[in-house]
Amino acid sequence: SDQTTKNSNDPTVQSQTLEQIAKQSSEALSGIRTDLTEVRKEMRAGFETERDRHDRDFRITFAAIIAVALGLAGLIAKGFKWL
Repeated sequence: SDQTTKNSNDPTVQSQTLEQIAKQSSEALSGIRTDLTEVRKEMRAGFETERDRHDRDFRITFAAIIAVALGLAGLIAKGFKWL
C-alpha cells in the first residue's frame, strides 16, 4: 500500500499517466472526427435526395395550378360567351 502511494505521488509516474490519457483522448477524438465526417456525407446525400424530390413535387403542384387556372379561365370565357 505504501509503495502504491509512493508511485502515485512520483512525478514521473504522474507524467506517464497524463501522457497515456492524452494519447487515448487523441485516439478517441480521431475516431469521433472520422464518424462525424461520415455522418456529414450521409446527411448531404440525404438532403440532395430530398431537394430533388421537393423540386419534382413543386413542378407537379405548379403545373396543376396552371391547369386549373386555364380551365377556370375557359369556363369564365364560355360563360360570358366569349368563346
